[in-house]
Amino acid sequence: SFWVAPDLHLGPVTINGSYINNAVAMAIAIAKGTLVILFFMGVKKSSSLVKLWAMLGFIWFTLMFIILNDYGTRRFEPVQSWTTQDPGSAMRRMMDRDSKDPDVMIRSRP
Repeated sequence: SFWVAPDLHLGPVTINGSYINNAVAMAIAIAKGTLVILFFMGVKKSSSLVKLWAMLGFIWFTLMFIILNDYGTRRFEPVQSWTTQDPGSAMRRMMDRDSKDPDVMIRSRP
C-alpha cells in the first residue's frame, strides 16, 4: 500500500484520502490491464471478432460485479412465511403419506 493523497477539504465537504488512493490504484490497475490485453494478449492486432469478444467479456464482468454488489449489500428482510409454522410442500407430502398428527410434525422440525 502506498500513500498518494491526504484528506481533501473542499469547503464543508471532506473527501477521505483513502477514496482518492483507491481511485488512483484502480486507474493504475485498469491501465495495466488494458496494456496486457492489447499488447501481450495480441488483441490489438486481432480480428474484429476477437476485439468484440474481449469487450463483451469486460461488459459482462462489469454487469456481474454491479449485480452481485447490489445483491450482497441488501438488508435481510424476513418474509411472513419464514416466521410462521407453515410447513413446506415436502413436509405436507410427508404428513399426508404418513398420516401423522400435523402439529407434532411441525413442532418436531428443527
